[in-house]
Amino acid sequence: MRTSIPRVALLLFLSAFSFPFFADGQGPDAVPSIVANEAGARLALKEKNSVFSIDLSANVPKSVHATLAAKILGPDDKLLAEASVSVHLSSTPQRAEVPLNWIPANGLQDASSSRLIYEVRVEAIFAPTLSGILSPYALIPDLFELRFLGLDAIGMGRTYVARVWATRPDSDKPVPGVSLTASFGDVDEDTPKVMKAQARTNSRGEALLTFHRPEMQGAPDDQQVDLEIRGTRGNFRNSLAATLHYWRRAAVLLSTDKPLYQPDQTLHMRALVLDDQRHAWAKHPLRFVVHDPDATVIFSTDAETSRFGIASADWTIPSSQKLGSYRVSADITGDADSRGLQGNQLIRISRYELPTFTVNVVANQPFYLPGQNADLTVSANYMFGKPVLRGHVRIVREARREWNYHEQKWEAEEGQAQEGELDAKNEFRATLNLSKDHSDLEDTDWKRFEDLRYAAYVTDASSKRTQERHFDVRISRDAIHLYVLNIGGALPIGLRPVFYLSSS
Repeated sequence: MRTSIPRVALLLFLSAFSFPFFADGQGPDAVPSIVANEAGARLALKEKNSVFSIDLSANVPKSVHATLAAKILGPDDKLLAEASVSVHLSSTPQRAEVPLNWIPANGLQDASSSRLIYEVRVEAIFAPTLSGILSPYALIPDLFELRFLGLDAIGMGRTYVARVWATRPDSDKPVPGVSLTASFGDVDEDTPKVMKAQARTNSRGEALLTFHRPEMQGAPDDQQVDLEIRGTRGNFRNSLAATLHYWRRAAVLLSTDKPLYQPDQTLHMRALVLDDQRHAWAKHPLRFVVHDPDATVIFSTDAETSRFGIASADWTIPSSQKLGSYRVSADITGDADSRGLQGNQLIRISRYELPTFTVNVVANQPFYLPGQNADLTVSANYMFGKPVLRGHVRIVREARREWNYHEQKWEAEEGQAQEGELDAKNEFRATLNLSKDHSDLEDTDWKRFEDLRYAAYVTDASSKRTQERHFDVRISRDAIHLYVLNIGGALPIGLRPVFYLSSS
């Protein structure tokens, strides 16, 4: 019993000194606690490879030997690159770098679809003491994406400007210092059609690429040209491409001596033809064609432009020609380079007589709100100024009114009519019930107002002639309308938004 007491005391004495050492993880078999600063990790791109770097530290009194391994896997878990380096861990964070034989060859697609896995192993310990999974998409500091704003058509002999923005992927943070090189056409071709421009993004990530297109013959409407914009920052490269078409500057300007004709009158047609340089296109064949409402050619003649680019033709309208709207065209004819240029003009053939009196309609308000009806005053006056003393008035709602070319008459869909006689003051008063129209407007959430089409017919009792006046009655949901102008969808990044307000 006496001999056992000293042995127990000796064991307690030894454990008092050894327990704190093992408790702090400093024993020979303890695993040190390693800290990796993932927020400061980077994947720097070089010309043919990349370097992964991260700050490592451990709670050890003196440095220990360890191995930092890193590998990059593709979206299908395919190993793309793998490497490891020896590091010394201490309580002071130190930067460790691992070179990897990998670069994002396909730009943002490779950077976003791959993942980087790193492991830290301390010597004499089989299992990794620290590991993590990071995205190269977030590690590469030079990543950027390009956006482009410009017209989808270019004109020969004109200046074309493309506005480019460089931003961090999936954010609006601008990326300055991106070197941009842009080109029209095939850069491998040594032709005047290939135009290049260079720029560098500013602190807002913006840059302007300016191209001066030379004057060139040809450039048909259906010919397209590719615009490629390539950006470089550090060793990361990204690009975008757009397909533009040539803006046709050549034109045929067709005119007639008046818009309204009667049968037996002569239609005078005149065309001014301009080429792509906006110069008079001299000595070029031109064809004048007149089409009826059924698109049937009823007149055609060929002409040639003068040295001033002008050609003309006349057509005497037959007395039996049907009444209606006709289309007059002037087409460039000849070789394939003409590109089917055409000028068009609409005319109307109608039998008309000068009116002997006019019809006037006056509403008591310019527009009507819910619950309000329209009060109208109809009057008629002869062309020499005196009022029509006796006349029959008919006011009707018109849903549709059009000329029937085949039947040679007007066709209209009419609603309920109001009729009466002009009084001693040469006036006829009527009230339009707009309650149903207000209700229909209230049921639609996209209409603010609606114009209701009406017609007033007055028949002179002395001559039995009828004249008409077509007019609109506006109903509105609100007394004041506010409009926001010049807003074309999403606002480009970096541009100050400008809003224009209009009220009516």
